[in-house]
Amino acid sequence: MIQQRKMIDTSEGDNTHRRRLGQHLEAMLALCETVECRRGGLLAYFGETLTQPCGNCDTCLTPPESWDGTVAAQKFLSAVFRLDRERRQRFGAGQVIDILLGRKTAKVIQHDHDGLTVFGIGEDLNESEWRGVARQLLAQGLLAVEGDYGTLSLTEASADVLGASARSGCAARPPPSRPGPPAPPRPPPRPPTSRPRPPPSSSSSGPGAPPPPGSRACRPT
Repeated sequence: MIQQRKMIDTSEGDNTHRRRLGQHLEAMLALCETVECRRGGLLAYFGETLTQPCGNCDTCLTPPESWDGTVAAQKFLSAVFRLDRERRQRFGAGQVIDILLGRKTAKVIQHDHDGLTVFGIGEDLNESEWRGVARQLLAQGLLAVEGDYGTLSLTEASADVLGASARSGCAARPPPSRPGPPAPPRPPPRPPTSRPRPPPSSSSSGPGAPPPPGSRACRPT
């Protein structure tokens, strides 16, 4: 993934060509990460529609583990909606993620995006997790990419998720849980309480050795 992005960044051609290559890469990743019918996602990429799951692809036969990404989807779609409705602007996934994470980048400050009500509401996920959410929204037809700059726009299906009348399953696995506070240190081990044994006498053996104190001596017969 990292190597592919580096190859795109250093490829020949103008910025429009690089953005188009990046969109192709994101579409491929969305197809790989989808939790829905894979055949349907593949056909949708080429502009065709599958009315129902095929029942024969790997995700239909063995549904992957998924998590309920409805809240994350609502946050992302809401950011796209606010940009379009309140500012008459459209941006790519990177700018939307910066807004959700509350990053005051030069581009965010330039467009006064830190004044949006959705600024900083997505700090529960990191950038990589938000990019996964964006890919799933694209794969599920809840977002659309427009123009040479790859700006995001809502679709007709977006309204159902924003209105909580539909749910969205995102990512192949739930995001990792945030580490909690460190556990308190354990107390040092207590020293052993066993009673020490008395040192052995140097003359404790032998035929003429005196008996130890407190014992009864026996006279030889």
